[in-house]
Amino acid sequence: MKNKILIFVFAGFLFTILISFTLTDSKSRASEYVMMRAYEPIGAKSELVISYGNEKSERIDLHDLKTENHEFNMNIILNTINRLAAEGYTLVSTSSSGVGNRTSIVHVETYMFVKN
Repeated sequence: MKNKILIFVFAGFLFTILISFTLTDSKSRASEYVMMRAYEPIGAKSELVISYGNEKSERIDLHDLKTENHEFNMNIILNTINRLAAEGYTLVSTSSSGVGNRTSIVHVETYMFVKN
């Protein structure tokens, strides 16, 4: 009987230790988010802005918002998405908006990535 009690106590102790290691490990692997925005206004500089958090960001120039530049800008955006994917980020959300008229249009696209 004494042996059974010791086995149950030891098994409970091992279970507690395993659970605490699992919880600690999952906390240390918190998700890391990156936000990328494409700003494409008429008559102003177009660019990608990538924010990694903690005051770390980068800017990538895009061509002006003109019909003849659409493919260039799409390729720059896609190349950047592929680079982030190669770095272990997964695209999880996108949104887009555009406002203005023929002389003052601005397009803003937002891409949200996560790295687990």
